[in-house]
Amino acid sequence: MAGLVVRGGVLAALVVAALAVGGALMPRMFPAVPAAVPSPSVSAAASSTSPSPGPAPSGGIRPADSFAGWARQVAPAVRVPVGALQAYAYAEWVTSQTRPTCRLSWTTLAALGKLATDHGTATGATLDPASSVTPPIVGPPLDGRKGRIRVADTDAGFYDGDVTWDHAVGPMQLLPATWAVYGVDADGDQLADPHDLDDAALSTAYRLCAPGKDLTVADNWKTVIAAHDGVGANLQKVYDTAQAYGRQSTPRPSTPTGSRPSSTS
Repeated sequence: MAGLVVRGGVLAALVVAALAVGGALMPRMFPAVPAAVPSPSVSAAASSTSPSPGPAPSGGIRPADSFAGWARQVAPAVRVPVGALQAYAYAEWVTSQTRPTCRLSWTTLAALGKLATDHGTATGATLDPASSVTPPIVGPPLDGRKGRIRVADTDAGFYDGDVTWDHAVGPMQLLPATWAVYGVDADGDQLADPHDLDDAALSTAYRLCAPGKDLTVADNWKTVIAAHDGVGANLQKVYDTAQAYGRQSTPRPSTPTGSRPSSTS
């Protein structure tokens, strides 16, 4: 990733944090994915220039705060909360250090977060400065009704409050069984919390990188994303949203002062 030489020892601190987080989890390989996968209209999901860490702002309380400058610049263009962008950027950066062959982009994570809970703001929830979502977002019971899949309880109601059926939980709407394997503490608060977007974004990144595939390859991206919690037939929506974030966040060349675009008419 470009731009890794930063001031004030930020890179060294983030590397230590990344290695600590990476060493906290030894994820299993995910089972084989469904054979039927919708095909995005072009070859691969777009990615903007990869975010690079900078000096954390005064009073920064989470490793993702090192991406605050980048997030503030990008947020108006993509219409994503600054705190959410920081979480997605940090997750991309950590996986670039700990799982470099995965090549996961923040745009994919942001697309999943958008479709899952509008970046932790669905149902009137809010994302606080520490990346916690309140009140917690818990999906409907996965009881096989109204087109939902059927998933019997796996967490004794610990995350979703239901001892009969599982529910997708948190800003990334992960299943409790997924969290049991991939859930990590990304912000150093000593708690792996699916309702914390820093934790949820990095856990999602580890889940997507677990098969060991290069996600810049279109077929790999389609296969891995289609198998992710809750995606299924929404693969095209994830793709289109990631593409849009990539386009919107990529700076456009400016027209030199005093010049006019050439006419093609």
